[in-house]
Amino acid sequence: MLLSRQLVRFIRQNNRLSQREFANRLGVSNSYIALVETGIKPVTANLSKKIAKEFDIDVEYVEAAKRFIGG
Repeated sequence: MLLSRQLVRFIRQNNRLSQREFANRLGVSNSYIALVETGIKPVTANLSKKIAKEFDIDVEYVEAAKRFIGG
């Protein structure tokens, strides 16, 4: 499962976290999160897994939603 950059930003903002706070929770740099959110760096499988685990996101639900909305 790979999250989209838009979904990464949505998760961060929905949890009311700055890029720095979000990055700290995931163990990555805030500049990396900024690059992901702007589409310069891809969302990796590893980052997707970290986000899903840290924010208790149901991977199957995200996948089903992406298929439903054509993402």
